[in-house]
Amino acid sequence: MIINFSDKTIKGYIDKDLSEDDENLILELLEKYHVYLWIFDEYHCKSNARDPDDLEGYDWYLEMVFNGDVIWHLFGYNEYPDTYVHLAREIIEITGMDLLEINTISDEDMKLFNKFGDNILSK
Repeated sequence: MIINFSDKTIKGYIDKDLSEDDENLILELLEKYHVYLWIFDEYHCKSNARDPDDLEGYDWYLEMVFNGDVIWHLFGYNEYPDTYVHLAREIIEITGMDLLEINTISDEDMKLFNKFGDNILSK
C-alpha cells in the first residue's frame, strides 16, 4: 500500500483520495506505535529473544519520504519490530482488513510480540 501525502492518495489494497482526517489518523498511528523509532535496536527485542519458526516466511517494507529529500527505508525478513502487531491490530479495527498481514504470525511469536510491544508502549 502506498500513502502519498503530496498527491493526497492511497493506492494498493485500498484506492482512495486521502482526506485531512485520513492524514491525521495515519500520522497519529505512526506516533502512537513509535514507527519512527523502528530503526533502533530497542524495538527489536522479540527478534533478539527468539528466531522465527519459518525462515521462508514473511517480509515487510516501509519507505518514508520526508521534506528535504530525506528517505528512510525500514524493512525486515521473517521478523517485525516489537510494536508492529499492535499497529496492525488497530489498522484491522479501523479498516476491517489485515493490511499488515499479521495472520501469518504463530501464536508463540504473537505472545512475544505482545510482551515486548506492551512493554514499549507502557513507558
